Parts: sequence; structure tokens; C-alpha cells
Amino acid sequence: EKEQIYATEKATLIAKFRKRQKKELTNTDWVTIRAQETETPIPEKYLTYRSALRNITSHLDWPFLEEADWPVKP
Repeated sequence: EKEQIYATEKATLIAKFRKRQKKELTNTDWVTIRAQETETPIPEKYLTYRSALRNITSHLDWPFLEEADWPVKP
């Protein structure tokens, strides 16, 4: 029974955090689009932030993350 509760909680967190991850990436798509349209480099702080968001699933505590585990939006 404990394993079932753990599995359910883990699945819920994964879904919740994947949704957040996608939303945060979508919220910064404009930076990438603007850089492409103006043929300028994407600012390093956004490259770093977006990379950290994509890699959040590699976090040691995934999916049991604290707010402090998430990258800070530039």
C-alpha cells in the first residue's frame, strides 16, 4: 500500500512539474523568436535559464523538488 501511495504521489508531481516546465519554457519563447528575427544571439542568461529548465528532470531529487530547486527566471 505504501508503494502505491508513493507511486501515485510521484506520478502527480511529475505531471505537475512537467506542466510547469513547459509553461516556463513557453513564457521565454519570445526571447528565442526575437533573437531569430533580429539575427542576434540569445542572451546568455536566457540560454542558461532555458537549459536549466530542460534539465530539471535530471535533478537529484526529481520529482520531489522544493521551490529553491527551480532555476530563477532572468
